[in-house]
Amino acid sequence: MNMKKIAAALLAACLVLSCSACGDGETNDSNPEKQAAVENMKSPLTIGKLTIDIPLNFYVKIDSDGTGTDKMPVVYMDQYPNRQDNITFTMTGKKQNPEYYTATAIDNIMSTMLDDYSGVTSYVQGECWGYTTVKAKYKFHFEEKDRLQTQYYIFTDDDMYLLTFTAEDEAVDSQFEQAITTIVIQ
Repeated sequence: MNMKKIAAALLAACLVLSCSACGDGETNDSNPEKQAAVENMKSPLTIGKLTIDIPLNFYVKIDSDGTGTDKMPVVYMDQYPNRQDNITFTMTGKKQNPEYYTATAIDNIMSTMLDDYSGVTSYVQGECWGYTTVKAKYKFHFEEKDRLQTQYYIFTDDDMYLLTFTAEDEAVDSQFEQAITTIVIQ
């Protein structure tokens, strides 16, 4: 039961980060911090033992401690906030049990949090990068737009990485699918 609460909290944190807009409608030109971030896009991004190439035209939003690489960095498209395509990264800080991350469990959590949630449209549990991995894909509606969301749960020996990819259209979703192929875990 405690693991289910942890899973729900992780998913809620990712959704808040991936769905909410924290800008006030400023453009790249009027926001010096964002303009500097876009000009200095870094790829690859390393979080803990995981490294991933960031898609073109995406940048790391500086987080609370100013590093851009703590346990929950957010990567936005350079057209943010007009487009809210993004990638969020979460690390649990301790080993998790993959048995708790079923399609039904994900459905139960997401259906209470998202408008017009489609239910898990694709679910695969297997081994990737040498670890047990769950991939769940679904659609939902947020702020008058349909969204595609793909989550990868990667269960390492001493941590769980949760990568959440939120796309406004299939083109960006396919950029995310390409980025997934660049993951390396050391």
